[in-house]
Amino acid sequence: MLDLKAVGFDVVVVFDGQRPLAKMANEKRLHDRFARIDNYFDADAKGNARVASKLLRELVVPTDAMLDRVKTAFTNNNIRHKTAPFEAEKQIAYDVCQVSVSEHHRRAY
Repeated sequence: MLDLKAVGFDVVVVFDGQRPLAKMANEKRLHDRFARIDNYFDADAKGNARVASKLLRELVVPTDAMLDRVKTAFTNNNIRHKTAPFEAEKQIAYDVCQVSVSEHHRRAY
């Protein structure tokens, strides 16, 4: 396995924070979730374990307690992590831009 730190990468795990969703988006997600539950039970009843397993993985949503345990394990093993205010992708883009600006500023002076 490639040791990213050894080749100069600063590794930080970023977790999603709260997602601001409109009421209609929440209702659609809930409807889609119920449809996936039905599909899971259908696949399981037909003995299609591969499809049922995939659908079940999509239905599992980590709880706050689960995430807290992961974060505690990361902290105990000196793995840097942070929780984004909203979505992790936006936080990572922001952090990368901050580093890029900082690096550019250091090189310019």
